[in-house]
Amino acid sequence: MADRAAKTALFDEFARAGKALASGRRIELLDVLANGERTVEALAGEVGLSVANTSQHLQVLRQAGLLTSRRQGTSVHYRLAGPEVFELWRALRTLPPAGSPRSSASPPPTLATETSWSR
Repeated sequence: MADRAAKTALFDEFARAGKALASGRRIELLDVLANGERTVEALAGEVGLSVANTSQHLQVLRQAGLLTSRRQGTSVHYRLAGPEVFELWRALRTLPPAGSPRSSASPPPTLATETSWSR
């Protein structure tokens, strides 16, 4: 019975991460953060969203365990929670767009630069 509860909790956490990734804006935020830590204001400017909207998206990603944050003065800085998140983002980049055939001749575009986690 305890094994079942642990398994259910594990899959519920997977689902939480999946729900957090169910937004193109949140995936775009992960892409920017794959290049390094940013403030909410800097992220908002890079992805073209309001600071309030960016902050809401970042909270969803943080609550799913994909990001960590730290406060410095009045600014909040976000970064990927760890190398596993970078690898998840990297794996997502390799998926073909829905409805398009996978071609080995055309690799996925590089969106973010490689970080120290990928070396």
